[in-house]
Amino acid sequence: SIGLIQTVVEYKGNGVSAVVGALKADKNNVVVLTSTDRSFVLKFVNFFYAEVFEKEDVSISLLGMPKWRHFDNLEVENLHDLQFHIADNSYINYDRADVKQFVRKYRKVYDTEPSDRSFQGYDIMMYFVSALVQYGPGFIHCLPDFENTMLQTKFEFSDICENGGIINTFIYLNVYDHEYNIVPLEMFLISNTEEQE
Repeated sequence: SIGLIQTVVEYKGNGVSAVVGALKADKNNVVVLTSTDRSFVLKFVNFFYAEVFEKEDVSISLLGMPKWRHFDNLEVENLHDLQFHIADNSYINYDRADVKQFVRKYRKVYDTEPSDRSFQGYDIMMYFVSALVQYGPGFIHCLPDFENTMLQTKFEFSDICENGGIINTFIYLNVYDHEYNIVPLEMFLISNTEEQE
């Protein structure tokens, strides 16, 4: 046993106060909200934040949906305070030398900043062309074993059936931390461990 205590709170009929009432002081509380209904998410997050903001003895991580990033009126500051966790297929570390080089070259050629799609297109093209060069025309069968460093994403292909077909199973779990950064969970955990030492 790893000491996890699970409390399921039925929101319908009980509301935010039931969720807040289930939080444990001096514990790491994880609140999972899987809704993508904009009005519900806005109402829940805003009321929940207002209820827990003053509770200094309660540690909270809010797990939500990628679609939330596109909701207007969802206060990003609140998401950082709630240590919002989100599944995502990308993360760009602008401190990496190869990312800095890509940004410099992109600015020079296109006279603008690279978008997420710019990074994505570059990564996909470099990954598959590199696999083609290394393995030849039958490269698709080698993708589960092929590793290549990319700028914003990662591919971990797995076979999905005996007759062919592969799927990328990699996903980042990104965290909105208290320092107003969005970082992969691994970096967040390392940072928190270093702060505690």
